[in-house]
Amino acid sequence: MIRFSLLLSLLILLQSALFGQTPERRYGKLSQAEFDLEYYEQDSTAAAVILFDLGESCFKISSDGGLDLYFTRTTRIKILDESAIDDWSNVSIPYYVDGYNKTEKVSEIKAVSYNYENAQLTTSELEKEEIFDEQLSERWHQKKFAIPGVKKGSIIEYTYQINSPFKWNLKSWEFQSTIPALYSEYTVKMTPFYEYIMLFQGQNEGLKKESYVEKGLENSFGGVKYRDMVYTYSSSDVAAFSDDDFITSREDYIQKIEFQLAKVTQLTGASTEYVTTWQDMVDDFNKEDTFGKYINSAERYAAKNILPELNLNGLVRTKKIEIITKYIKDQFRWNHYYGKYTTQRPRELISSKTGNDSDLNLFLIGMLRAARLESNPILISTRRHGKIYTQYPITQKFNYVIAEVAVDNGVLLLDATEPLLPYYLLPTRCFNDYGFIIKDDSHEWIGLSPLATSQKLEASTFKISGNETTMSVREQLTGYDAWQARQEYLDDPDAFNASLIFEHEELNGDISVNNDDVLEAPFLVNYKKIRPIDSFEGDRYLVPFNKIEYAQNPLVKLKRKYPVDLVYTKKRVYTSTIGCDENSKFKHLPESTSFDDELMTFSYNVQAFDTFVKIDATFEFKKNIYQPEEYDQLKKDFDILYKKLNEQIVVTTKK
Repeated sequence: MIRFSLLLSLLILLQSALFGQTPERRYGKLSQAEFDLEYYEQDSTAAAVILFDLGESCFKISSDGGLDLYFTRTTRIKILDESAIDDWSNVSIPYYVDGYNKTEKVSEIKAVSYNYENAQLTTSELEKEEIFDEQLSERWHQKKFAIPGVKKGSIIEYTYQINSPFKWNLKSWEFQSTIPALYSEYTVKMTPFYEYIMLFQGQNEGLKKESYVEKGLENSFGGVKYRDMVYTYSSSDVAAFSDDDFITSREDYIQKIEFQLAKVTQLTGASTEYVTTWQDMVDDFNKEDTFGKYINSAERYAAKNILPELNLNGLVRTKKIEIITKYIKDQFRWNHYYGKYTTQRPRELISSKTGNDSDLNLFLIGMLRAARLESNPILISTRRHGKIYTQYPITQKFNYVIAEVAVDNGVLLLDATEPLLPYYLLPTRCFNDYGFIIKDDSHEWIGLSPLATSQKLEASTFKISGNETTMSVREQLTGYDAWQARQEYLDDPDAFNASLIFEHEELNGDISVNNDDVLEAPFLVNYKKIRPIDSFEGDRYLVPFNKIEYAQNPLVKLKRKYPVDLVYTKKRVYTSTIGCDENSKFKHLPESTSFDDELMTFSYNVQAFDTFVKIDATFEFKKNIYQPEEYDQLKKDFDILYKKLNEQIVVTTKK
């Protein structure tokens, strides 16, 4: 609703002209200096800036007589460029639902945009009917809304409250975002009944910490008098997080604080430890109906009803593993929900044919054990979920389950959620540092890394005639490159085919695809097309490859604080045979070159014959993760790589 309000305009403190003075950070209380701000001096490229972001968590007596967590947040942002409107005027508030009639409640939502033009304040307020609810997963929902009336120069702000019965879900706080923040503050008021571990992450040199016992009247709960212990964390002029290429998730590196429930003390004085030992956590999972007991049920069911039909007798171990894993992939479908616990009993999964990762992978473990194969569950945190803390047994840091099975030369890691992946390859979302193996009476950690290098091989034949070239292309992909191509092709063949033809090119015949459903074989694509050639003063210029993965160096920053994560190791092989008509000749050819260091290998070979030229280029990354101290050398290698792959040949007319 848009309106002109004399009352709100009076709230603008026209005399507060400088940010050097401490501003009043309160919803609806604006200053002229905030409207005058046109760019952020410490980062002139910022499309928006957080003026302040304030959060508070505390405990209050709930309607049932217990203590609930209350989290309140108020955020104000200045939009400096139109490119920031969609990102910051659309707000999402996640909240947790346990599935057993307990849920967090989001309330007190208010949002508004302010535009101050020609000495007149215009406000656009959010209406209740513009707030929507959306389910994200089995346990997580979110409130969504778009703040109205936002444009370049707008100030937007919103506030809300979350009432939570879940003491383990004391809200974390992110001081850093993808835009800079003038001020960020989080206050937590602790009661003596709940103790938490505080986990800090990121570069927190500028983080201020303050703690004190709250003054004033004492609180009372169950006849016990107490005062809250107050912790306040604040940070000013927080730089935007911008190193978001080649990382698992920005959540792994930004400045933030998280909390883990460690101990609960009852009114009687009895207490329960929630952070104990890793072995205690293993014991809890093994006793859990939706984890350890589920595996046992799946094992019994599979032994009686499934394995007799699979005819595994006499087969070698790896063949049994392949058949069982493919059975799960063929019979069931992943519902794209993540979770470390199952959502249904084995018989219900057989009936529904769909489930989350735990439903499928714990059933897989049960089947493997029924076939007398040694198999165990592995708790992991997926790439977007963030890294785990190996020093603390915090169950909330895990959100996914995969399987391990013993083979002759070690163990094989399995996941049954992706039908287009070969049975022996994990989905790339699983490659996130370490997994925690849960055994009957012990545990251990295992590194999560790709099993093999994925390859793209591209063989092209160019026939240059006049100002165009006719091309025949054959692409061959293996591993994760093949997986991605199969997904794209089977999801939308027309879009996949269109992606092979670039601007100004013309398809010359049909596109053929082979092995789209043979997962252990390379994915093959063959096609022909016509490409125009750039010319200048009678010379024609062209890059001697069909398509190049790196048209420029992707590593553009001078320094890097974080690892460069390529997800999986990659090898690329380009082979081009280039011929021209009898009236033309090659005027310039690139020179051959190569290098081989501890990070990657690259070779570029040129062979000239009477009527054609053959150019081969091969590069391979020796690691999937490069450490910050390797960044400078990796950047230099990339620089040589992309410049050479984009170097042109020159064809001219014979005289």
